[in-house]
Amino acid sequence: MDRWLKIMTSRSRQMALSRQDLQVYSEALAILNLVIEVFKAIWAQNGKPVQTHVIMATSAVFELQEFLLNERNYDFILSRCFQHNSVENLFSQVRSLRPNPTALEFKFRLRDVVVSQCHSSLNIHRTTAMGRTTGWT
Repeated sequence: MDRWLKIMTSRSRQMALSRQDLQVYSEALAILNLVIEVFKAIWAQNGKPVQTHVIMATSAVFELQEFLLNERNYDFILSRCFQHNSVENLFSQVRSLRPNPTALEFKFRLRDVVVSQCHSSLNIHRTTAMGRTTGWT
């Protein structure tokens, strides 16, 4: 996830998507594809908005880099220009307790955020089914 985040928020030419080093470029595309597939699998289970946004943002960067690098002959792309706030919000939630979590801490915190969203969603549906006013419980 760290490598994906660096690709998605690239602010320097060293982390930019570029065809100058084809091995690095291929690895970056593989990471983008992996994240799309993982989040599609997660989305199939509970379909939360943050998962949709990660898929959309990553897919958009993937398609835009293809167009800009191949058809428009750009040298490199700084993908931070294409970011969605929802992705940044997710990572700010994950990093709220510890700014630089280890991979394991990040994994567990990400799970906690997703479970929290599912729990909130279930409470809304239960409240609606019981005939009460909809809203957060």
